[in-house]
Amino acid sequence: MLQVILSVTAISLIPVLVGLLSSSIPAVKTKLLPFFVSFAAGVMLGNTFFDLLPESLEGFGSSDVMFAALLGIVFFYLMEKYLLWHSHTYKAPRNKNTSLLVMLGDTLHNFIDGIVIAGAFLASPLLGLTTALSIALHEIPQEIADFSILLESGYKPKKAILFNFISGLVALIGAVGGYMFLSIAVLAVPYFMAFAGGMFIYIACSDLIPKTHEWDKVDFSVSKVIWFIGGIASIKLLSGLIG
Repeated sequence: MLQVILSVTAISLIPVLVGLLSSSIPAVKTKLLPFFVSFAAGVMLGNTFFDLLPESLEGFGSSDVMFAALLGIVFFYLMEKYLLWHSHTYKAPRNKNTSLLVMLGDTLHNFIDGIVIAGAFLASPLLGLTTALSIALHEIPQEIADFSILLESGYKPKKAILFNFISGLVALIGAVGGYMFLSIAVLAVPYFMAFAGGMFIYIACSDLIPKTHEWDKVDFSVSKVIWFIGGIASIKLLSGLIG
């Protein structure tokens, strides 16, 4: 439980760091975002295919794992379609009511992230570590977008940072609740890991990777490919060193 709480708490601090950096260093949004997104996409896919799905296969048959992963893809598609505004751009709606809806959607997303991290640590410490890393890297571009939305909707930087931080803390509720539930329903852990893998595949392939195509300079393209492959390789290397 301690590992789960520490990991989720660290991730909850990302909005504060992102807010401070975005306020003081504009290049964080304009120049570094493409590389964050590319690396995060690689990490999420590496985590799915090197850790989450193999871990699930040890507890289930392949057909069960694939079905659970498919459910994860469908679930996140429906959630994004009807409940979340999920984007890694910083072109934001300029209406406070709309921005609050965005934050409510992101809060729900953070709650689910907490459950995913808890389930991963229950499966194995390595899986928990790589999953927490995947979510943390994905949070960086997401929080840059959320912070920009709040600023362009009229909120002051301090209040925007506070709102993002409170939204991030909801992940702790998801983590504690998920840990307690999955500790009892142990047989559900492999199924949940495959489900989380499906969610990661969806986020990487429908959200992160398409965003990398929006920066079309040749030098950016080569760099993004390197960062993407680097994200995949980092999970493989981490799995080999710790596993």
